[in-house]
Amino acid sequence: SASSGKQAPEGVGRSRRCEVESRSGTHRSWAEMDCQNEGARKRTNALKNDRRYGSTVMMRTSLFLSCFVGGLFGLGPPPRPRRLGTALEEGREMSFAGLEVVGRLPSWLQGGYLRNGPGSFDGGHLFDGLALLARFDIGGDGPPRLKTRFLESVARKEFVRTGRRVFGEFGTPLGPLGFLRSLRFGGPVTDNAVVSVAKVGEAYVAATETAAFEIDGESLRTLGPFRRVDDKGKNTQIRTAHPERHGSGFVNVATDVLRNRYDVLTFDSHLGRPVKVASIKSRRRFDVAWVHAFAVTASGKVVFFETPAVYDLRSLLGGAVKFKWRPDRRTWIHVVDLNLNQETSQATFEAPANFFTFHCANAFESRDGNIHVDVCAYEDSSIVDGLRLANMRNASYDVPSSTLSRLSINLTSSHTTTTVERLDDHDGDFAEFADVNPKFKGSDYSFAYALGAQRPTSAANVVTKTNVRLRKTTTLKSALNYAAFSEPTFVPTPDATTEDDGVVLSVGHRADTGEAHLLVFDARTCTELARVVVPSPGIPYGFHGIWDPSPSSKSSSSSSSSS
Repeated sequence: SASSGKQAPEGVGRSRRCEVESRSGTHRSWAEMDCQNEGARKRTNALKNDRRYGSTVMMRTSLFLSCFVGGLFGLGPPPRPRRLGTALEEGREMSFAGLEVVGRLPSWLQGGYLRNGPGSFDGGHLFDGLALLARFDIGGDGPPRLKTRFLESVARKEFVRTGRRVFGEFGTPLGPLGFLRSLRFGGPVTDNAVVSVAKVGEAYVAATETAAFEIDGESLRTLGPFRRVDDKGKNTQIRTAHPERHGSGFVNVATDVLRNRYDVLTFDSHLGRPVKVASIKSRRRFDVAWVHAFAVTASGKVVFFETPAVYDLRSLLGGAVKFKWRPDRRTWIHVVDLNLNQETSQATFEAPANFFTFHCANAFESRDGNIHVDVCAYEDSSIVDGLRLANMRNASYDVPSSTLSRLSINLTSSHTTTTVERLDDHDGDFAEFADVNPKFKGSDYSFAYALGAQRPTSAANVVTKTNVRLRKTTTLKSALNYAAFSEPTFVPTPDATTEDDGVVLSVGHRADTGEAHLLVFDARTCTELARVVVPSPGIPYGFHGIWDPSPSSKSSSSSSSSS
């Protein structure tokens, strides 16, 4: 594997870009890598001079003292709850027709918006919720319609039958007896496919790292497990829930926790016929990192990260999913060329600093042959703990910071180097669930749409648009204030002439009334076009969604029902 190289050229220290030698004895943190960002320094200084900063410091100091005194004498008040509307309320299976629309939906926006996410909150973590699928149908005859349905996994069926979990989850460990009991149901790992939904050929698939199910895209009925095997026909236990399209097929990265390796696999258009393109040993002898997502360029360069967030194997044996943050392991960038054979397709580079990431926005190759990967990057993995329900519901908790940043791999110099550069300039210092125009996926592009934060907040509560060329971020303007938003999805207009010609879809949750709305933003002007009001009891927080441009075959109805 190649290693990142020499000292930074003169003058880099005064720009937004940082370049380091990977073999250097010092390994700076992600925050230190961003300290040379002049804009960030100015914003920080302005914030310190602002009254809000002073009041925030006073609030946190007061909170610390009250907790300290309360801890000594047992008199401390309970945490003040944060109102997130219906975001963390139990979901229900519903079917509504004739949803109210405030504003005007674009006439060309016709199809279905499918979403996956947690529908129950009996566990300790946001990732523990049993998968609840939702579909908004827009366009055609009549007003928008909504249908929600729980995924009929073994985890869901047994919970309904017995009232208890049969698999361990992120925040819901089972213990020794629970581990043995889970083996009866194919455990110990869960089959709660709560993360994503994708269209694979004519099929629809709901997935998580450890399981996938085929669903009916119209009724959301669960059709059965979607079999995931490796190139030898064996079941792959851990695989990202985000297979990427490439050419006429798909690519994915699988993690083998027993053999300490990562396999890059290609598939046909139906996610079948897997072919192992590369097998990369972990940089750590006795553990492997959590790889939640990856990126692939248009020419077929697969890029994924081996961060210090490593699996806690002991917790896996107990059915729960936990991670250890091992900064001494450092962060590594793996690149696999799908066009080459296994012996020549792999290269590994050390990142300029440790970081943690859930999602990549995009990856592309510049004309000089260098690779650029844009990620939502955190300094460490504390965001995983931040998604515990107790933290999200705590009004005093503030979500950890993250940035939309670009990692560039310079392959043209004699000594390969990696650099990092911040792309966004949002005052909330938060970026997650970044999306781009699908026509620009894997190619050089201009705009990324992500969730941001208007602090203090325990959840992402604004939607942003970043011009990655100008390094400028704009908050999408809505008529109302929202306590939480789910992943933004960009939908291009059918005859788009510019990259940002389209709309951005996201579900927002109001704190005051508790209502959930599907918001439709004009991506070019960053303004709200319309919002679809979800009737009570609303829908909870969601993770990932897709736009299905095929109109629903269901005819509209004037009645609504819920169960």
